[in-house]
Amino acid sequence: MLRKGLFTLLCILCATITFSQNVKTLTLSPDFATVPGTPRAVFNSSKNIWVIVWHQGTAIRARTVTATGTLTAPKNLATGATTASQSFDLAFNTDDFSYLVAFENASGLQVRSVSSTLVPGATHSVEAGTKGGVARLVYDPVGKQYFIFWLGSQDGARSVLRVRTLDRSGYPLTNTVDLTSAGAGKTFDSLNLARNPKSGNMLAIVLQQTSAQGAVLKVNVTSAGKISGAPATFQALTTGLETIGSASFSTAGIGFGLWSDKSSIKRRKVASTGAFGSGVGSIANAADVNSKQVAINFSSSANQFAAAWAKGNQILFANLNSTSGAPIKSPSAIATSALNFSRDAYVSTDAQGNSLVAWEDSDADASAAANNNVNSAKFRIRAAIIPGSGSGGGGGGGTSNVSVQDDFFSPSSLTISAGTTVVWTWKGGNPHTVTSGTAGSPNGTFSSPQQTSGTFSFTFNQKGSFPYFCQVHGAAMTGTITVQ
Repeated sequence: MLRKGLFTLLCILCATITFSQNVKTLTLSPDFATVPGTPRAVFNSSKNIWVIVWHQGTAIRARTVTATGTLTAPKNLATGATTASQSFDLAFNTDDFSYLVAFENASGLQVRSVSSTLVPGATHSVEAGTKGGVARLVYDPVGKQYFIFWLGSQDGARSVLRVRTLDRSGYPLTNTVDLTSAGAGKTFDSLNLARNPKSGNMLAIVLQQTSAQGAVLKVNVTSAGKISGAPATFQALTTGLETIGSASFSTAGIGFGLWSDKSSIKRRKVASTGAFGSGVGSIANAADVNSKQVAINFSSSANQFAAAWAKGNQILFANLNSTSGAPIKSPSAIATSALNFSRDAYVSTDAQGNSLVAWEDSDADASAAANNNVNSAKFRIRAAIIPGSGSGGGGGGGTSNVSVQDDFFSPSSLTISAGTTVVWTWKGGNPHTVTSGTAGSPNGTFSSPQQTSGTFSFTFNQKGSFPYFCQVHGAAMTGTITVQ
């Protein structure tokens, strides 16, 4: 019996070591002090890179990283930012491949356009006097505009959820709209947004607090930026509950809210209609005070959700089933802090099924000094890249996705396992084809119709390299599928 137990333990340790060896960890910043960095990340589908942005002192800093771990030098997207650590965000414009950054300074809530090479542009004021508004940006590819959400807090008490529509440069298109109030004796403390790609509707996950209790709310918002129905509770008022929840939707329109409840990580399904699709599920004994901020993001190529959070001095990661939200495998520790504690995890996925987790190490846990101005604390921004199955593909028998844009394929190079089905989805407005071979020399292995919308798929059962091109654009629009 002892021999059998030792063998089982050895197998578990070997599996853990193998997983750890596949994870690439990166250090993005030097040590800095006073204000937590609370990193966020977006994936640029045109360049196959992530942009990681964080709060460092009074600057909002950013740098790019590839799936292989190549980093560019950090750049300042904004300076003179206030010390409200959660009150900034970055969003990616899928039409002209630029960005918009939201931040606060002494004048209030601002947005600034940022080029595809991270060069800051013009700044526009969203609301004067905002303090700690926890701004969140959502890009709408249908209306080709941004929505900016924030918690109204000019008096220091975040009592109302607000929204405003901006053009692609950040210029305000509408007046501010108040969506919902926290109510008498209550305030809002945290905010995150998710857009449903199927309906275009959005979901806000908000922490509503009294002096002693907290509740996690779901606020449905239409594709036009208007509230839809009354707020509902992911979790009702609970003594001492303090969490920064997250939400994400699959391409099928199924969503999940994820949050921490002291010792457990909780989730609840949201149907494509915006109504709850299940009761509350739980990953028991997976959380502690450092799990306050959790993150979830859908990977279309892997057809699963990626989730991450901190516990103690570690960062935990789990893939979640796309329909039930249950962990596909038990959460795994992917990194250990070099500064005693890990905190403020954020997750983003790329077009090949890889996941990037950004977080910060600290020598103070997440409960210290109300988690904001920890005068003597140190912080360091780090990241980890978790490869998808098949080194970026969907794995044998799975699917991988490629976007057909104007006028390029994203990703242009994709590595998959034999048996994987590649699905090309038309995202632009111009006609394109997906044709195997090279420009002027199609080889007849596969070819889509010339179209401006819809999808085309092909299953790759043989190993090798498969170049393809668009018959409309020839050598100017090409891609390659490598089957291992």
